Amino acid sequence: MNCSPIMSSDDKKETETSNECDEGFLPDANPTLESPRFSIAMKMNRHDKDKDTLLPPSPPKFVSMNQLAEAAKAFYNMSLAHEITVDSEFRLEKYEPQEKSLEYCIKETMHRAFWDILRSSLDCDPPDYEPALRLLEEVKQSLQSLVLPNQTTLKTLIENLLDMDIAKSQLEETGYLSLEIYKNEVINLMKQFCAPIRDQEVEDLRKIDDPIDAFKNVFILLDKMHMDLANFTIKQMRPYIRQQAVTYERTKFATFLEAQQSK
Repeated sequence: MNCSPIMSSDDKKETETSNECDEGFLPDANPTLESPRFSIAMKMNRHDKDKDTLLPPSPPKFVSMNQLAEAAKAFYNMSLAHEITVDSEFRLEKYEPQEKSLEYCIKETMHRAFWDILRSSLDCDPPDYEPALRLLEEVKQSLQSLVLPNQTTLKTLIENLLDMDIAKSQLEETGYLSLEIYKNEVINLMKQFCAPIRDQEVEDLRKIDDPIDAFKNVFILLDKMHMDLANFTIKQMRPYIRQQAVTYERTKFATFLEAQQSK
């Protein structure tokens, strides 16, 4: 007896449709270019190959603060050279902070504290001359920085008149250090190599009786003399700077751009 179920025509159609659908989920035995599955596989393979051939991104470049500072300095020097070249009247001016600004208040407070400490140390019993020795050393260094390389006589004169070893030896022997004597020696030195425009200001220092007040004004005048020397040097070097300006600016600007691009 045949026990197979009898299928209606409608059941046969559903079975055939189901088989066709199942076959759609089977992998193609021989995929062709027309096969959607083959196209997807091709795209995935190409995508993987592209991943393999792409270069990794460049690592970030880090710039140190020293490099940035050097670049900023180069840019400032380039700007300064440009100003010197194009402006025949260009002069350096001393920077002064705005009055009553924080910078101004700090500067004034520090200066006042320095001179107050010096005065109180000399008023002690016995006097403490260490701050006075440091003061003379500062004056000596400032004077030496004003001397040109070929002025060997002035260099020797400064070294002899402000010899700190001799000053310390005399202090150990006598227990006394005369700022009044050193004030006159310093004024005589300043008179020898200041600009003619400063002659009267140097002479006015002799009229100040208090040695501490006198040295206050000595430092003020030394700052002016440094500015005079800088402007004199600019005036003498301007023709040479003009000759080299184009090459110099191009080199410095390239250095600045390199530092900026490395950020």
